[in-house]
Amino acid sequence: SLAWSFSKARVRAPGLFAAIATAAMNNMDAFAARHLAKTAWAFSVAEGIEAPELFAAIAEAARTKVEAFEPRDFANVAHSFAKAGVAAPELFEAMAAALTPAKLDAFTPRDVSNTCWAYATAGYAEPELFDAMAAAAAPRVGEFSPQGLANTAWGFATAGVAAPALFDAIKGQVVADAATFDAQALSNVAWALATAGVADVGEAFEAVAAASTGRLAEFKPQEISNLCWSFAKAHVTHGGLFRAVAVEAAPRVATFRPQHLANLVWSYGTLGAHDPALFAAVEAEAVARMAAFDAQAVANAAWAFQTCGAATAPLRDAVAARAAALLAELEPQAVGNIVWSLDWRRGAALLDAWYAVHG
Repeated sequence: SLAWSFSKARVRAPGLFAAIATAAMNNMDAFAARHLAKTAWAFSVAEGIEAPELFAAIAEAARTKVEAFEPRDFANVAHSFAKAGVAAPELFEAMAAALTPAKLDAFTPRDVSNTCWAYATAGYAEPELFDAMAAAAAPRVGEFSPQGLANTAWGFATAGVAAPALFDAIKGQVVADAATFDAQALSNVAWALATAGVADVGEAFEAVAAASTGRLAEFKPQEISNLCWSFAKAHVTHGGLFRAVAVEAAPRVATFRPQHLANLVWSYGTLGAHDPALFAAVEAEAVARMAAFDAQAVANAAWAFQTCGAATAPLRDAVAARAAALLAELEPQAVGNIVWSLDWRRGAALLDAWYAVHG
């Protein structure tokens, strides 16, 4: 409870947390399920605190007590380990096995959302658990907060678990309530619907666009990039949104990471929504920072500029040089897109070099 209180208050106390970790490991057998959950949560959110030995002890103790877990304990333990980036496969498997439909029925929407997010983030896509969570969540999506709804959708899309009834319910909720979503929730729910390949998302994406267009200044660079990528991935054209994004993003391109710059122009290229001012701003930034682009980002940017007829000599020079340095990492489709974007001499030379590496 002491660690929980300090973490809740966002008070940094590394010496205190170290002492608590030592004391907890020495008395772990005496911890009830709720104490394990609270301790895990406290150390997962405490700034600058890493306690791998403590998490290992909590994982072992919690694994033997999952039958005594209350719904919130499941959610908090899973969320804490995922947030802390601590792998605990046996614990996650034990919790999944213990989460019966009756226990899931007792979950609050927040419990469902946190558990779904945690399992997806930790990389444990337990199909039976996700199916049970989908069945529990679908009739109750109206009770979810915007963040909870977006995180649930994100979790299912990230885990790659099909949940048609749940996604249909989420689409309806987005149509009804998108105006109440913040920037992160709008970006995440659009990304989830597109990534999961959900059909008939036009009305939901229209609601997302309407809620986003006048508030793009609130969006972080990654959220802008993901939002546009989602529309492109879902093949939903929305001229008004993309014009507004171009106006908002062009002066901010220096704050975008290479992947987000590449995904942004890829989205415009995919939907045929070329914006000269935005592409000029991205080009200048890409040429200056091309050494930081990974293989996929180079390919996506090169393809987008060539598709939109916006490729310039400085950009091609930068793309050719960076691609030559990444030959071992370039996949066939990526090298094909890059070769297509270059003049024939450099394209042929790059292709020959790529075959020399890959055979």
